[in-house]
Amino acid sequence: MEVNSCGHGLLSCALIQEGLIGKKADYDPQDGRIDLAEWFRDAETRVPDLSRTSGDSRGAAAVNRAGTKVVAAQQPAFVPRATPAAYKFVVAVTEPAR
Repeated sequence: MEVNSCGHGLLSCALIQEGLIGKKADYDPQDGRIDLAEWFRDAETRVPDLSRTSGDSRGAAAVNRAGTKVVAAQQPAFVPRATPAAYKFVVAVTEPAR
């Protein structure tokens, strides 16, 4: 699904537009560097919010007792499969080294 506000799909918007360009993925720790695990965890939390606010209707649908269609937000999951050291790979530097 394309999100009108950033012109990308939800995951791309969370990873690139907000995570890297908006520097929102630099939070744990906020050190001017975005490592792979930090980047993925940030997108994992942002996609459901973007899904709800964008009006995305591709989530799992159900009908509640009142007969109203309810759509669950998209929910990606970051499941580490490699050694922890692999997730310390720096994806972006948001501040120059001091």
